[in-house]
Amino acid sequence: MKVDPSSQATTLAIINPVLRLNGSSEVRLGYSGLSFFCDVPQREANETVHFTLYRNETNTVGEHISRGNEEATFAHLVRNTSEGMYTCKATFQSTNKTGLSQGIFLTVLVPVEDVTVESDPPSAKVWEGERLTLTCNAAKGNRLRYEWHFKTKTATMKLVTSGRSMTIHRVLENQAGNYSCVADNNLTAGYSQDIEVEVKVPVSIPRIWYSVHKQVKNYSARITCEAERGSPPVTFTLLRNTRKIMNNTRDFLNITFVLPITLDQNMGIFTCQAENGKKPVHSDTQMVYVARVRGVSLESRPHPLEVSVNEEMVFTCSVEEGTFPVYKWMFNGHHLQANPDSYSLNQQGNILTIPSATLVHNGTYVCSVCDAFDKTHCIKSAALQAEVKEVVPVSIEAVAVAFCCFLFLVIVLSVCCVVAFKYRTGEYNPNSGVGMEKSAIWDKDMDEQLRDCSMDNSDLESVTKM
Repeated sequence: MKVDPSSQATTLAIINPVLRLNGSSEVRLGYSGLSFFCDVPQREANETVHFTLYRNETNTVGEHISRGNEEATFAHLVRNTSEGMYTCKATFQSTNKTGLSQGIFLTVLVPVEDVTVESDPPSAKVWEGERLTLTCNAAKGNRLRYEWHFKTKTATMKLVTSGRSMTIHRVLENQAGNYSCVADNNLTAGYSQDIEVEVKVPVSIPRIWYSVHKQVKNYSARITCEAERGSPPVTFTLLRNTRKIMNNTRDFLNITFVLPITLDQNMGIFTCQAENGKKPVHSDTQMVYVARVRGVSLESRPHPLEVSVNEEMVFTCSVEEGTFPVYKWMFNGHHLQANPDSYSLNQQGNILTIPSATLVHNGTYVCSVCDAFDKTHCIKSAALQAEVKEVVPVSIEAVAVAFCCFLFLVIVLSVCCVVAFKYRTGEYNPNSGVGMEKSAIWDKDMDEQLRDCSMDNSDLESVTKM
């Protein structure tokens, strides 16, 4: 369809037709009630107009010749090919001039049917950290919008993603659950069935430890392997010196293997292996060697234990040998009573701390160490005697009196020394005859004393010669 631009420009305001629909421009496939209406406003009553309806400018849908003020009507059955841009051309027979309407885009909506969710991998079973892609498929339907829902045992939530495909690049354990999608095109909506996504967690590196138990006269080691995470079932294997000796598959993340042992003998190096479908993982090595308690000693700080009230006392109990020691404390021949306000023990129980000693802490302290697996085998340390002394407090008044007395004594002695020095040098009251006389008398007395001393020394020498 070609329209002469010059002729259209001269008659645009008069002969351009108006195209309209009797409903929405979005219609269902197969709808038979759709009609297009085309007319030229304010045309001459006796004018004959030839109307032609086009789809996408070139496909003729229908024609209608209108006389007078008759409006052209085009009934249309909606098919798969009906979607497109519709325009109406009006040709006036009297002048052979034409006009073209504005376009109306007709959207054909196909009802949504058979919506399903497809998973990659197909089983919807993935390991944590792997990639998962879910795709929403509709057997029928067009112009679809998608909505995803995630459902756990406790809640259902709408996901932010809105595309046909949803990809989780590194799946986490908490993303396991039921997924579904909704496909909607404003005409109808299709809902998929739930697809269950299972996220398997690789078993974590296990820990290994052991304890010892006594049965009558025999002893056994209970070697425990435990993993923090992992999807069951998990197969645990116990290795001794790299050789597999036991295994067990279970729905729990721990297991205990029981082995007979001999005390004071190296039973080997043990390792625990765990596997649940991925690469097996191994624990650290654990040597199994069980020694009885021997050589118990007790030390203190300070040493010797002579402290004042409110000072700290610390006792440390040590063993030369013993794999599973259990520490007990005795005070004056009795088990130490639990009193956290008076003393404290470290986590192992071999260090006793009395942060603020009192007179009630005077006495003897003994440490007793037993085997955890055999409480009948205990060894005591030598006793330590603690002596707590009470310090008598000195009042401020007493300190002040003592200081004043000391100061007075210092002053008196200082005066006496000065006076004696002046007597000796004859400088005491030089303007007074009395002073000179006393000085002379003092000198005479001193000379006599010196002579006496010389005579005594001579006698002593003569006695010595004899």
